[in-house]
Amino acid sequence: MKKGFLVIAFLALGLCSCTSSGGGGFRLLMQDLPIDMDHVWITFGEISLCQENGDFKSYETKDAESNPLRVDLLALRNNNLGTIFNGTVDSGKYEQLRLVVTKATYVALGDTTETEVDLFVPSGEVKIPVLFEVTAGSLTEVTVDFDAEKSIQAHPTGSGMNILRPVVTVVKVVPPPTTT
Repeated sequence: MKKGFLVIAFLALGLCSCTSSGGGGFRLLMQDLPIDMDHVWITFGEISLCQENGDFKSYETKDAESNPLRVDLLALRNNNLGTIFNGTVDSGKYEQLRLVVTKATYVALGDTTETEVDLFVPSGEVKIPVLFEVTAGSLTEVTVDFDAEKSIQAHPTGSGMNILRPVVTVVKVVPPPTTT
């Protein structure tokens, strides 16, 4: 079975059209490498950024028609990036990113009926511990790997339930977070 990895690139930059004096732009991009499935659909309701003081700031993820963002992870192969979020976020130091998943499904490899199989996400979110800083007018890039193959599991009791237990690792942070 092919290994599947989802690479999420977080770009936080100051965009003249979407920044305020106290914030910086934040754009979340995503790509994927092969896995033995035809589709892995994830609907993201929002992203939440946890500041180092413990405060969370949440931002909705919407498509062009203002619907919750539904992404086929497998369409994001070969360095094809999909924008998950693009908007203004507060400047500051952050220690965690959360992706709220409102629905997840997959289509088995070769299924000509395109039947979507539900994936249960136990916590309803993907928690990614990562240190980064957003400053007005700057660019911050965070890249993480999401191992799609290891993340999708059949329930061990044989109930037929399919579970999405995200396996995510941080690859890099550019620029690296400052140490104090």
